[in-house]
Amino acid sequence: MRLYLALSGLMILVIFIFSMMSRETSSEQSSWMSDLLAFFTGLDWEEWVVRKLAHFLEYALLGCFVAMALSQIAWRWTDALQLWLLSFAVGFLDESIQMLSGRGPAIVDVWLDASGMLFGMGMTLLLVFMYQAFKQALQNIQ
Repeated sequence: MRLYLALSGLMILVIFIFSMMSRETSSEQSSWMSDLLAFFTGLDWEEWVVRKLAHFLEYALLGCFVAMALSQIAWRWTDALQLWLLSFAVGFLDESIQMLSGRGPAIVDVWLDASGMLFGMGMTLLLVFMYQAFKQALQNIQ
């Protein structure tokens, strides 16, 4: 559990570091990623789509780490709900940091962040449940 909590903390730190980047640096990263995605997919990726996708994926990864930490203990759905609600606070801080670094904050990004976290938590917990059910079924066969 400590590993996943540490990874969660590290992911929050990475998110905040990205938020501290200037508008120019952020735009360069988005442009570079747009070009990379275009190379691999053959599609033209707008920078704003890449930025929104980055928000979603950062928080989805955070959700995976949080869910893995949850899966290590006896937990209730209210625990998962509280952790998901915490993503709104992290997203709000994320947007506040962006404002301080000269970039415009957007409330829609907070919702996108929370959606990413919910997706990451949900998919991870689903996979953990499926793994545990499969493992239990194998034990019952033997």
